[in-house]
Amino acid sequence: MNIELIDENKVLIDLCDDDMERLCIEYATLDSRKNTPVIKTLIEIAKAKAGLTTYPHTKILVDTMPYDGGCFILITLQHPPLLNGKKFRILKKSFARIFVFANSNDMIQAMEKIFCYGHLHCQSYLYLYREHYYLLIESLSGIEKVTIHLLNEYACRNFSQTIKIAHVKEHGTIIVAKNAIEILGSSFS
Repeated sequence: MNIELIDENKVLIDLCDDDMERLCIEYATLDSRKNTPVIKTLIEIAKAKAGLTTYPHTKILVDTMPYDGGCFILITLQHPPLLNGKKFRILKKSFARIFVFANSNDMIQAMEKIFCYGHLHCQSYLYLYREHYYLLIESLSGIEKVTIHLLNEYACRNFSQTIKIAHVKEHGTIIVAKNAIEILGSSFS
């Protein structure tokens, strides 16, 4: 038996007829599932003699080729991807909605009403875009229905499509960067 490590994931095993007899391998049935323990034994021998490394959940691909007096077995290991110590952030889904006001009077009245109502558990931003005021409300837990109904009394329309919100953020001029409802509502009430 000859074992040659081709790279860290491939090993070539050369078995002569005597080796195949000793391991109870017949070339005709080598690709059947009943020879899985034999393949695992060959991998263990390759680990010991050639320094092959395996990981849990490694896929094993086996290719065989006969020749006069034996066969070649090429074993290829497909390792699952390793994280290598990388840290990942889990992003929380946030709820966002934009309310569009046709003029400053409607926007100010809406801010006053929402501020007086209180219980606002979200971030708010005010943008000016194409001569309309856009109030962006973002929350991790959802926007209260009462808040939406109060703002809809004064807004000419509202939307929650992510692409439209991103467009307003990119092309609009920001008037109040954070806590727009608290800042403007307290100023006008």
